[in-house]
Formats: sequence, structure tokens, C-alpha cells
Amino acid sequence: MGKDQPNQAVGTPEEPAVKAADDPGYEVPKRAWFVHGAIIVAFALFFSMLMLLYVRWVNSPEPTSTLLFFGGEKLDGIQVDVEGLKLDGGLNQKFSADNQYRLRFLLPPGNYVVRIMKNGMPILRDTSITMRDGAGQEYDLGHILMSSTTAPTTRGSGSQTQ
Repeated sequence: MGKDQPNQAVGTPEEPAVKAADDPGYEVPKRAWFVHGAIIVAFALFFSMLMLLYVRWVNSPEPTSTLLFFGGEKLDGIQVDVEGLKLDGGLNQKFSADNQYRLRFLLPPGNYVVRIMKNGMPILRDTSITMRDGAGQEYDLGHILMSSTTAPTTRGSGSQTQ
């Protein structure tokens, strides 16, 4: 190198002195592009599943109403089933000393059918109950079952609280 050209790169005939701007200097295998694409697809699937879960969560009704059944030791083993269109499946609970003979159902507002059974046999006829937003209804099944010999209905025995 001389004094006239202090910073000039010296190259060989096989290798040019200046490389092209788009040449990284190494070859990227095609498999790496496939891996990058698979990672991008995995992220897209992950975020789409998150979006679907969020949409289902936002549109699902929250249980804002309470349906309470209570009674005494005479109700031991009696099962209460609650079914409605806004439930994924029917809800059922049994009276026992463990739950102090109190059954609580948290429900979204709507219409429900209540079925009271002992050993799989219905004790009372099915009853339709309408739950309003934020309302609670209480039923004394001990009183209802004692009066069911004359009139098997639960419509007049409930009290609403708000």
C-alpha cells in the first residue's frame, strides 16, 4: 500500500474486495425459514385461542341471583335439581347435616325448573321459577313438604329479597 491510497481494500481475484449490500456473507438454509414460519403460525394460533376464550368469557352470563332452600333433619337425603336454558347442565344438591340442611344455587337471571326428589322419586311436581337480576328467593322445604299433602305447589311459599 502506498501513501496515495491508505484505506483501499485489497482483494484477490477469487474474492471481490467489496461485498454486495444484500449478501450476509453466509447462506441461510431453507429449513430455517420453515422453522421461522412454524413459530409465527404457533403464535398466531396462541393469540387466536386467547381471543376466543376472551369472547366466550365476555358473553357468558354471571350468576347474580340466589335460590336458597332450607329445612330441618327431616329433609336428610332429599335432592333438589335445578335445570334451565342458561345452565350448561342441571345443578343438583342433597340436604345433609354437612350443609346444615341449606342448599344455595347461584344462577344467572332466567327461568328454571325445580325438581325435588328422594331416592330418585319425585316428591313434589316440577315447579317453574323465574329469577330476576340481583334477586334472591328462599323456600322452606320443611314447611312445603308438610303442606304438600293438601296442595303440592311451591309458588306461594317463596320469598324474594333484593
